[in-house]
Amino acid sequence: MSVNYFGADSTSATLSIELTEMGTRPVSAEITDDLEDVFADYDRVSVKVVQSSAGPPVSDYPFAMQVFSEDPAVLAGATGELADFIRDIDLSSENEVTEVAVFNLETLTKLDGRRFAEVKAKFSNPEDSAGLLEIQEQVTAEFDEGRLEDLNLESDALGFDFGQESENLSSFQSAAFALIVALIAMYGLLVLQFNSFLQPVLVFLAIPFSFVGLFPGLVLTGNASAFLS
Repeated sequence: MSVNYFGADSTSATLSIELTEMGTRPVSAEITDDLEDVFADYDRVSVKVVQSSAGPPVSDYPFAMQVFSEDPAVLAGATGELADFIRDIDLSSENEVTEVAVFNLETLTKLDGRRFAEVKAKFSNPEDSAGLLEIQEQVTAEFDEGRLEDLNLESDALGFDFGQESENLSSFQSAAFALIVALIAMYGLLVLQFNSFLQPVLVFLAIPFSFVGLFPGLVLTGNASAFLS
């Protein structure tokens, strides 16, 4: 990315930003290789560079929910109660809620024409996305229509958009559905190929053996042992 500043005065300024094209940006594997080459010249230092995970970095606040209301006082009261409730949640896994914060109370922020504030949470293990869904389920169960009415909120006043984490969860769900469809299609093709309903099952039983070489292959090629890899 290159940034160029042009003429500016007391009322305006011009800034030109040129972004690097997606196809020419360095990926994690390339950066890892470059760093390994740099540290290879150090005789008395042993440095190991690894890729922590595939895909974009985890957000500082993986959990983020939106509270909609045009009244700032109502937003302040509702987000405060939600924040207190989330702090006291005990997750079923070893993951824990470490911090809860409220954003956009002092600014006018709108989504689809509706003013909102956000309640965000940090976890001890931010890469464990199961905690996101568990908190959403508990918040939805606790703050039902009657509880929202007590807080002077409408029935649709709560929203759950985790940003990149929402996209990741959606990708996992889509991938799982696509995998099921692909397996059914493969089974149908194998039935036509072998003219048998049993032989394709034997072929499918061999699929788990592919994992024997999968994870060593990821390690040898310097890739992270993650879903996206």
